[in-house]
Amino acid sequence: MKYAPITLDPVEQAALEEKHEDILILRGDQEMSPWLLVVRRPTRQETLGYKQHAKRDSTTANEVLIRKLTVYPTGAALDAQIERWAFLCDGAVADEKFSRFMGLSVEASLK
Repeated sequence: MKYAPITLDPVEQAALEEKHEDILILRGDQEMSPWLLVVRRPTRQETLGYKQHAKRDSTTANEVLIRKLTVYPTGAALDAQIERWAFLCDGAVADEKFSRFMGLSVEASLK
């Protein structure tokens, strides 16, 4: 299957925002790896499962998490992106915006 870059039009984005309340759009470098993922926040149970899985195998845990949280694209289109860019899931989970979105970042305390 030849890869075609994924796009997200404003109508689709608005529908995803309404359905999932909070979403984050992650994009790869548009010149070298133009992937796109729209992810939702994980549930507490998904977070706990991810933490346990990551202790044993972080690469597989990252892919499982991204597959669970990705609301766009889905199915074969998501599979094609993950197949084409082998480190997509690791990169998405390591992204600073993703960390902030998941609640992993804390601002410096006010003194």
